[in-house]
Formats: sequence, C-alpha cells, structure tokens
Amino acid sequence: MILFTYDFPHKKTQDFIFYCAHYGYKIEAAIAAPKIKLPIPDQKYKAGVNLNVGVIPTSELCARLKIPYLVSPHNSTGTIKHLNLLKPELGLIAGARILSKEVIDCFSKGIINFHPGPIPEARGLDTAQWIVYDDLPLAVTSHFIDTRVDGGHIIKRLDIEKDSNDSLQDIGVKLYLGQLQIFRETFTRVNSGAPLPRVPTNAKASYKYFPPELEETMMRRLNDTN
Repeated sequence: MILFTYDFPHKKTQDFIFYCAHYGYKIEAAIAAPKIKLPIPDQKYKAGVNLNVGVIPTSELCARLKIPYLVSPHNSTGTIKHLNLLKPELGLIAGARILSKEVIDCFSKGIINFHPGPIPEARGLDTAQWIVYDDLPLAVTSHFIDTRVDGGHIIKRLDIEKDSNDSLQDIGVKLYLGQLQIFRETFTRVNSGAPLPRVPTNAKASYKYFPPELEETMMRRLNDTN
C-alpha cells in the first residue's frame, strides 16, 4: 500500500500510520507533497482545533518504521515514474489534493480516501460548516476515488449522532474521529471484494471553502438547533 501525505507534521497521517501498524496493513512507501500556500479565506468560526501540536514529523515517523519516504508533488512526473516502478495495488490518502487520472491509474485496486462528511450530500471542503448551514446528516465516508472531488465508489459510511449542545468544533472533532472509527471496517470491506455503490455522476456539486459572509447565518442555524 502507498500512503499519500504531506511533507510536514500532520495529525491524520500520524494516526493512519499508527492504525496501519496496529492492524497489520503494510505501507510500502509514503509519497509526501511539499507544503504550498492555499487561498483559504479568513474565517471567524473554526470547525476544528489545531491537532498538529506535538505530532511527530512524517519523515521522522516513516524513518523510525522503515517506510520508504519520497518528497514529491503527488501529480508530478517523478511521482508517476516512481509508482510505475512500484506497481502498487492499493493507495491510501492521509493528506492530498485532487489526484490526477494518471496517478489513479497506477493502482490496480484503487486509492482509498476517508472524507469527513456524508457522500454524496457533502462532498468537498469545510464539511462541518456546510452540514450546519444546509442541515445535512452528520456522517463520514470512506471511498475509492476517481477524478471527481470525493467521487468514486463508497466503501463505508457511518452516520454520527448529533447532540443538542454540539458546538461547531464538537462537530468538526466528531467528523475527524469518525474517520478513525471506520478505518478497520473499510479495509475489511475492500479485502472482501464485495461490490461497492458508485457516487452518482449527477450528484450535486462539491462544496468550496465556506464563505465568511455566510458564517453568521450558519452560527444562527447551529444555535437554533441547540
């Protein structure tokens, strides 16, 4: 299995590596994309807390566990050449942006992603905010990716109970921990070879970053449900 991640300390990567080690899923290599600046809007209300404090650097963690580590942009020619040499069956996304068809096609079984939201209702970014704003189910989903944002075939979906006093950060943390909760069952289903439902091609468009001008409305809707 090939792990896609970022070349900096990253909580989800650390957790996924630990879970793979615990359940006996071998990581053959980690491909770490260099850090880039993203056009993230300045949001007043945050859905998550900073989980990267105290996280082991990915390069250090891979060195300790003897996981080959390559720093390379995920869709680069160098990455594709490296994958063609490895001829991998399965990929796992611990941190990545949209992967190209050329990268996806390097994997004989496919690439697994864990999404902090219900698919297809809340594909894309800032799912905690959009779930509150559009009154969507609180859920997480694992899936085999395709070239669409959070498309492909659904492996496992877990609906999570909303508590009446949940804050926006509570929702964000639940969406993170829910991904870890379905980790083992996701791989069990993949290994079973059972048929998986495909995300409809006519599903509604994926979400972009939650716009700051909608934040006050979103918070009112959250408070109205508490």
